[in-house]
Amino acid sequence: MNNPLGVFVSDSVWIAYTYNISLKQFKYDGSLIRVIYHPPEHKGALINPTDLVVHQDNIYVVDSGANSLVVFKKDGEFVTRIGNNGTLSSPHSVAAHEDVLAISDTGNDRVSVYDLSGKLLRVIGSFGAQPGKFNEPLGVAFDDFGRLYVVDSNNNRVQKFEKDGTNIGAWGDYGSSSGTFAQPVGVGVVDGKVYVADTLNHRMQAFELDGTYAFQFGRHPVNGHEGVGRTHYPYRIAGLKHSSILATVEPNENRVQIYDLNKVSELKSVDDDAWWGKGTKFHYGRRMIANASFVGISEPDTHAVLLFEQGKETDAPTFLTLLGGRGSRGGEFIQPSGLALKPDGSKLFVSDSGNRRLQTFTISEPTNLVQFGGPTGGPQSPPEVPQVTLAEVVSLDGDQLQSQIKRFSAPGQSSSFSPSGMRVGPDGRLYVIDPYNGRVAVLNESYEIIRTIGRNATIDETILRFPLDCWFPRGTEPVFPPRSEPPLSMVF
Repeated sequence: MNNPLGVFVSDSVWIAYTYNISLKQFKYDGSLIRVIYHPPEHKGALINPTDLVVHQDNIYVVDSGANSLVVFKKDGEFVTRIGNNGTLSSPHSVAAHEDVLAISDTGNDRVSVYDLSGKLLRVIGSFGAQPGKFNEPLGVAFDDFGRLYVVDSNNNRVQKFEKDGTNIGAWGDYGSSSGTFAQPVGVGVVDGKVYVADTLNHRMQAFELDGTYAFQFGRHPVNGHEGVGRTHYPYRIAGLKHSSILATVEPNENRVQIYDLNKVSELKSVDDDAWWGKGTKFHYGRRMIANASFVGISEPDTHAVLLFEQGKETDAPTFLTLLGGRGSRGGEFIQPSGLALKPDGSKLFVSDSGNRRLQTFTISEPTNLVQFGGPTGGPQSPPEVPQVTLAEVVSLDGDQLQSQIKRFSAPGQSSSFSPSGMRVGPDGRLYVIDPYNGRVAVLNESYEIIRTIGRNATIDETILRFPLDCWFPRGTEPVFPPRSEPPLSMVF
């Protein structure tokens, strides 16, 4: 398997692969039944498939890179696209019930509900933390009564809605104890229970339909890549209704695990202080920046930025300080991602993705303080340590920047901005990447948007598809990392 993201289970197992931009159908014994892949010039070509559901006579595939839901017949024949008229922005997950489809419209921080013909019926939610609002909605699932469950990932909760979109409940908070979450992603309803992929806690949690905690299973492998019921970043969940079958996708392990829920044993909540209270150890740092003096690493999992002072050529960097911790006050982060330094090293920029903002920290010259005590009892000179201080917080949802973002947005493009990678360009301007909307905002020193690069409204090879980083090898215009090469054409 090569980066599986979506899974659906029925009388067989369907898996969506984002790197191979294909769908595969398997028997439960693992033998391959069918591969669906269309080459780039085909109208049914996929760019970044992230989820799928097989409903009635069709396969509905979320193509996040093309901002659409692609409909195929079960034999792979292309039928149509839904939402590619600018109504969807980086959709993530899909669920079906009777004659409706629910799609997590992540780039717009809402859920879009369509009928099976592709007519938009309603949208649910907008950005925020209040009931009925979302901060990165991801997994969606229906129960037998047509009620909708949505994983509100950056708010670390599950929200529940009636058929008409009325919010009727929510549960969860940030943490590692039973009933709390750390960046959950997937959700599924199986045999009267709601199962949630609690991704950063490396476990699945089960709840009654009213949100009452029932049990959990999985937990991070004791030994790396252990499998056999242990889970490592469980991502998507799919269950066979009115059965005991549950499937989980683990992209980091390139695998899908299938459980018989009658046989899973509950694992106690271990280490309620959580693995992320771990000081200067690393856990999947997202970005790194460095100059002659500093090394900085962003860790979205721990909502922190770690700074190190460069040593001499033969010395390892020395830990300097940890910035952040989960929260929304100045100096706190939710899923920090991009880092950038001014060329003179005087400022550190952090893209605080979950809070939709940028934070700027000043790095001052070391202060050589004198302290008393130590082995000799007299004055001691501690090592000179640079001071890192919060200087400014710039909200990308504020009125001023929102008006600028709207002015530069393409038709149908969301004005919601989720900052990811960042670079300071040769022109001294700050290049902030918004992967969900396929664009880069260029800011001057006053944090005014002077232009944007890219858009994500139609299928065209010149358009940015979920950009994550850039660099400047040939002057003032950024270059973006290429996507992985597609596989050979195959439809059988």
